[in-house]
Amino acid sequence: MALLAEDPNLSEKPDFSTEEHQAARNQLTNNLINEDEAIRILGTLWDLTNNAAKERWAARLAENARAAEARRIANEEADFQ
Repeated sequence: MALLAEDPNLSEKPDFSTEEHQAARNQLTNNLINEDEAIRILGTLWDLTNNAAKERWAARLAENARAAEARRIANEEADFQ
């Protein structure tokens, strides 16, 4: 699992209707999927990916907190010896 460099909770969903995302929309559009549907699909995929990243971020924060607490306890125990 790749480490995230930035908090995905701060990410903003791109506007998939812009020219910048035309190539992505082109990959989805065909006789059954029109431009508006392609925009919705890209938005849904972004949401799913971002939500998974948020879960990984939260898990990493929780693990960091557990590790910090374990170090704190170990240091306190070392101080008493």
